[in-house]
Amino acid sequence: MSEIGANSFKVSWTPTSSNQNYKITLRNIRTEAIIFETITSQQSHILSPYGYTICEQYEISVLPICSNNQSGVLNKIRFASPIGQGCADFVSDCKVNWPEGMVKFSDKSLNAISWHWDFGNGFTSIAQHPQVSFSQPGVYDVTLTVNNGTHTCTKMELIHILPEILLEQQHLKMIMNILHYLCLIF
Repeated sequence: MSEIGANSFKVSWTPTSSNQNYKITLRNIRTEAIIFETITSQQSHILSPYGYTICEQYEISVLPICSNNQSGVLNKIRFASPIGQGCADFVSDCKVNWPEGMVKFSDKSLNAISWHWDFGNGFTSIAQHPQVSFSQPGVYDVTLTVNNGTHTCTKMELIHILPEILLEQQHLKMIMNILHYLCLIF
């Protein structure tokens, strides 16, 4: 592996014999998706496959294919795409809440110097660790974009805001305890 960039990388290997074909497979480790596969007789390729992005871990395998259609020894290499330009990631302190309840978001990005949050409720923020309330019941996707659009992380259906209900004081205390527990385990 060499020349690993934001859009491409170079893979080379020592041939096992002359006139040998090789099966090259590129797999995203996090999603387990195969994003590239080809058969070639060359021992070096610059690859820029669709689906290859920054801030991911990959596994590339090179499998010699013998003349009798039998396979040789499989070689695997794991590598990370670049992170120097910034990789967005975050967590929230609570995923279930009541309307107007505050949710705190913590930036866990790598190499970020600017942040743009979209909370899915019409509000945005440029703070590194924002707090926001959600006024309407529903399910919200939250997106963090770092370094002026370099990398984006969206967490689908992250925040669940429950409808308000009128309860007697004893039931309200029990439900608040359950809600607090849910925030701790999610």
